[in-house]
Amino acid sequence: MPSTIPAAGGAEGLRPGQVRDRRLRDILAGAGLDEAITYSFVPAGGPVAAGPVLANPLSELYAVMRRSLVPNLAAAAEFNVNRGARSVRLFESGHLFPGSGMPEVEALAMVTGGSDGGPWDRRAESDLLGLKGEIESLLAD
Repeated sequence: MPSTIPAAGGAEGLRPGQVRDRRLRDILAGAGLDEAITYSFVPAGGPVAAGPVLANPLSELYAVMRRSLVPNLAAAAEFNVNRGARSVRLFESGHLFPGSGMPEVEALAMVTGGSDGGPWDRRAESDLLGLKGEIESLLAD
C-alpha cells in the first residue's frame, strides 16, 4: 500500500486563537523560558479552591479539574530544583475550569527564579525586572 497523508477536512490554516497561542509560545521561548505541560487535574482539597469534580478520576491525586495553573507549575519548578537545577524559567498556557456552569477560560502563568550559568557567564539572577520585561514583550506583540 502506498504511503499517503490523509486529506485534511475543514478550514484551511490555523484559527486565530491557534495563531495567537503559537506566537505567545515563540515569544516566551525566545525570552529563554521553557514550556511546561502539566495535567489539567489537581488533588481534591489542594491549595486552590476545588473546581469541577471528576466522576472517574485517574487517581486521588487527579480528582478535580484545575482552577489555576500555578500549583502544577510551582510543582514542576520544585521538581527541577530538587534535581539540581540552579535556575527555573517555566511557563504554561492552558485551560482553567471554574465550575458552577461557567465556561472554560484560557490562562498563562510563568515561574522564574535562581541563577543561570557560572561566574564566567555573567548571567544575572532571575528577578522581577526580567519578568516585567518578558510580560511587556508579550503585551507589545
